[in-house]
Amino acid sequence: MKKSLVILSLMVLSLTLVGFISAETCDLKASLVNQDPYPAVQGDYVKLLFQLNGVAESGCGVIEFTLLEKYPISFDAGTENIFSVNSGTFTKDHPSFLMIPYKIRVDENSIDGANPVEVSFTNNAGTPLSVSYLDQFNIEVKDVRVKFEVLVKDYNINTKILTLEVLNIGDADVQALTLEIPNKGNGGVLNVKGANTNILGDIDSNEYTTSDFEITPISPGELFLNIKYTDETGTRRETSEKVYFDAKTFNGKKADQKSPSWGLYIFVIIVLGVVGYIFYRRYQKKKKKEMHHMIHH
Repeated sequence: MKKSLVILSLMVLSLTLVGFISAETCDLKASLVNQDPYPAVQGDYVKLLFQLNGVAESGCGVIEFTLLEKYPISFDAGTENIFSVNSGTFTKDHPSFLMIPYKIRVDENSIDGANPVEVSFTNNAGTPLSVSYLDQFNIEVKDVRVKFEVLVKDYNINTKILTLEVLNIGDADVQALTLEIPNKGNGGVLNVKGANTNILGDIDSNEYTTSDFEITPISPGELFLNIKYTDETGTRRETSEKVYFDAKTFNGKKADQKSPSWGLYIFVIIVLGVVGYIFYRRYQKKKKKEMHHMIHH
């Protein structure tokens, strides 16, 4: 009985030592070896290739590698983000590392420059001896969002037409640009008559365009504007701007002062000509009568 207990104890100890040694000899190391395209574009796909070294060690057991789905990346529905492989199955004539490819989508609001992504990898997966590791890498992202500057170019107090100037101050061209004066929030500054959204079309970087609105001014204040556009990736984006507007600053502008039209000038000239001609005829008739009277006397 004692002999059996000794043998059983030795077996348990041996298994523990084997597991301990195996865990100690498993040295996994991950690296990001490629990103395509570089840099990635917001809202678009990017391919990442990871390399996991140490998979040739049989003591690693079953290895699982996972790219964590968290900001700024996401996977399409049905895409697997966990790779699993049995360690120690590599021969000396083949690389002793595992190449793991992913195709992911970059968040459309990710920041310009380096964005962190995280991976986890586990040895002896599914056993009490499993050990998990967490590592972080950076992917480069290009910011394709565009900034705008809006100015009050003109306001005609007679026609009530407000002209806004929209300047693309970004580094990229945009398409299908629209400008909106939202009804909500601008009631204390002005009211828009008719359509409150204008389609301005395409506008290149560092170029500007104008937009006219018929308004009824109320009081000076910040005018809030919504700008929508399509960026170079085909993504529809929206941003907001504000500009100060005071209708009184345009009072007395010479261009808005009413002046007689050319038609009025022509009418006056014609009237004066007709009146002058009538007086001339009368004068000629009177002169003839006087001459006739002098001849007969």
